[in-house]
Amino acid sequence: MKEKSELSVFAANTKGSALDCAASELFKNKEIVAPLLQLLVDEFKDLSIEEIIRCFSSEITDDEPIDDIDVDISSLDPEMKALYEKCIFFDSRFDMRNPKLSEGKLIFKLHFDLEIQNQVYESSLGYPLVKRGIYNLARMLSKQLGRLTSNSDYSKLEKVYGIWICNHNIPTADRNTITGFRIIKENIEGSSSDKSSDYDLINLILVRRGNQAYNNKKGLFDYLNATFSGNIEKMQEYSNVEWSEKVKKEAESMTGLADVYFSWGIDKGVEQGIEQGFSKGQDFERRERIAEMLRCGKSPDAIADFCNYPMDLILEVQQNITIS
Repeated sequence: MKEKSELSVFAANTKGSALDCAASELFKNKEIVAPLLQLLVDEFKDLSIEEIIRCFSSEITDDEPIDDIDVDISSLDPEMKALYEKCIFFDSRFDMRNPKLSEGKLIFKLHFDLEIQNQVYESSLGYPLVKRGIYNLARMLSKQLGRLTSNSDYSKLEKVYGIWICNHNIPTADRNTITGFRIIKENIEGSSSDKSSDYDLINLILVRRGNQAYNNKKGLFDYLNATFSGNIEKMQEYSNVEWSEKVKKEAESMTGLADVYFSWGIDKGVEQGIEQGFSKGQDFERRERIAEMLRCGKSPDAIADFCNYPMDLILEVQQNITIS
């Protein structure tokens, strides 16, 4: 793996930003996202890591050296607006070449929404996370056609994926689960000839992590556990791209996101510590997200409407930014 990829692991694991923002930085790197896609997405399960990395752009040729490919994902605008529709903010939204349908210069795309979620309980969110995920995908599907006219071509609609990585504060019954939600065909009477590519357009995947022992089993949870703890040696087991010995040694002395979870009482520990730590982490996370959106030019009203944060909190953060 390139040194730039290795350093992105350390940067995300050491900077003092909110947990979900720090984790999101990791998943804007092709070499880190590629194993995740290989383990979760049907279209990529039979491809090597290098082949998946080449799918991030239709301009990457098969003979282009893997080391010459930029590791940063070309993310789309994280903000999606539409007339009379709610403004949506995405952690990471990007397109990739669909290896199953593309051939030569004829390119079909897959559209992704990759989210890092640190709150799962419906009682805290105020809504089921599944419904939010489906809504995001419906908007991504709708955006492909833009404003509908008599000339709108529905045949141009392409598949959208929503991958939500839920890290903590997860209901016990849902921990250590990977759940997919998609459109399937049901022949109520007789058997139709409809192709799956015409209706299998929305695919939501919720990954709910859990205890350390389960996460250590080989597979997706093991990879995520290594990623969030900055364990480069373990991450390498899921990638066929070489890592430098120099950065491996540096990784051993770095504090990972798992340490942050533990110190805030979000990871395993005494129940009281978990509750108090999460409360502290939530407040810090809210303030960091508000500050980030303000720096990106979002108005206090827009932030309050989208995130349902108290206006006095938003104005307090805005004042602190102005003073600093």
